[in-house]
Amino acid sequence: MQQTFFPRDKQFWIYHLSVLSLIQVITLITTILWSNRVAIDIVSSFLVMFLLTVNVLLFRYFYKKKNWNSLSIPKSTLIIFIYGSLTSLVTVGLLLIMIGPYYLPELIASQLKYSPESSVVAILIRVTYGHVLQQQLIICAWLFIYIAITNNRRAKSAELDNLRLQNSLKEATLTNLASQLNPHFLFNTLNNIRFMLHDNPQQADEMIIALSDILRYSLQGSQKEKLPLAEEIEIIERYLAIIKVQFEDRLQLDINIPHSLHQYLLPPLVLQMLVENAIKHGLDNIREGGKLKISAEENKQKIIFKVINDIPYESNDLVESTGIGLSNIKQRLRLLYGNNGQLVIDKTEQQFKVILSIPKEVVI
Repeated sequence: MQQTFFPRDKQFWIYHLSVLSLIQVITLITTILWSNRVAIDIVSSFLVMFLLTVNVLLFRYFYKKKNWNSLSIPKSTLIIFIYGSLTSLVTVGLLLIMIGPYYLPELIASQLKYSPESSVVAILIRVTYGHVLQQQLIICAWLFIYIAITNNRRAKSAELDNLRLQNSLKEATLTNLASQLNPHFLFNTLNNIRFMLHDNPQQADEMIIALSDILRYSLQGSQKEKLPLAEEIEIIERYLAIIKVQFEDRLQLDINIPHSLHQYLLPPLVLQMLVENAIKHGLDNIREGGKLKISAEENKQKIIFKVINDIPYESNDLVESTGIGLSNIKQRLRLLYGNNGQLVIDKTEQQFKVILSIPKEVVI
């Protein structure tokens, strides 16, 4: 999102203008009661408020633009101190230039009356130093309050995103588990196991283990936000082993995922759900079967997965039929990676292609 100089957040302006109004009311009361220069003091207070607003808006702009929110507390404190010192010097300098000629002569004369031994330069330095400290205190206090409020809102937003992510992950787990437990899949799997028990007990045992592992992985998928790619590939292979028995010779597989990518992390069940969608909504509807291609590659910053499957020629609503699962995946990618995770769908008359790209994260 492009950063703007003027905040669009109404709450920011409500807080800021409320504080400015309070300061102005206090300044106005004290000026009327004790000052002999009411007009110039009121003008001076408005100029100070205007310059303060410019200073805090400038800090806010760089705070968001340069991602200073990621800095440690000591570094943030140092930046606030340096920024407050520089902007207070500039603010006082501008005030002296704009309104100094109207009150400095009277102020110097008053100081010389009480301290005849003081020089004009010493009085100017003392007055400037006092005003700089005052402005620095105001600016730094405002910046600390701004950072505190911003961090609090960010923490609440992160907590909300985490809750959404957990909910999305549970939905994905339930969707995946429901897919594994749907009568069609279970009936075919158990029926194949029944026929194999006598002819090929070892393969029947392997199918039971594979089904058990798939169900266990589906249930445990909500426990972690990310898992190694190697674990996801293992469960996909077990799922495809069951599917190959059901499809017999109708399924053509082309899996090309380099072993060097197994160390990277990805959200659990994402790639597996894409493979299931390819089988359930694509190849399972083709009488003569078809081809499923799963591949992965990397560039400097991302891993790119591609799941491509043949589709029936009359399948015009394939995107709609897979919409719930793909929508869940997109939501999880947004919560985990922001704009760095993408899911792109490309459908032609003969193929359905899903391209998943996520940032590289190595297993620690």
